[in-house]
Amino acid sequence: MKKTNLALSLVLLLLTSASVFAAPARRSATNASPDFSRESVSDPGTDRVNAISLELLGKSGLYNLSFDHMFSDQFALGIGIEYFSIGASSSLSALSSSFSFLVIPISTMYYFTPGAKHFYLIGGVNFAAVSGSAGTATTSYGISGSGIGSGFVGAGYEYRGDGGFLFRVAPYFIFSNTFAPWIGATFGYAF
Repeated sequence: MKKTNLALSLVLLLLTSASVFAAPARRSATNASPDFSRESVSDPGTDRVNAISLELLGKSGLYNLSFDHMFSDQFALGIGIEYFSIGASSSLSALSSSFSFLVIPISTMYYFTPGAKHFYLIGGVNFAAVSGSAGTATTSYGISGSGIGSGFVGAGYEYRGDGGFLFRVAPYFIFSNTFAPWIGATFGYAF
């Protein structure tokens, strides 16, 4: 329970600090609504506020497919998914087993500077669902569970090119029972 409270507290702290320091949304002279198109920024790549990407290793362990949206020059939210399943069986002894794992990382990013090339902080939680079974033709056993699997914090570098190419690299600290260093590399398309 303490781990869950720590993870939630860190994410709330990161969200609060990112929103306090985030640049205000631009307003045009003719329209009082926020300008989320970011067209007034002259740096290449900054008018592309959405991204779809593949992160290898990284915040959820092995890989994740993710989507993120920049709400300002300094603040973004992201969500991803990782799934894998393995199974084994033996025809000689009629034993079989299977295991599946689903992770949904939810993150917030704080960018230090606007533009196409910048450093950022990231933090969030990994919601996980696990199931497994093992048995014979006459007997089987199963397990399942879900909840907050781990939290993560990190700092990284992002390049968001004018043609849409997106690259990120970040070292992370993944925490659940212990703190563990990890690294991730992201490749994607910004639009």
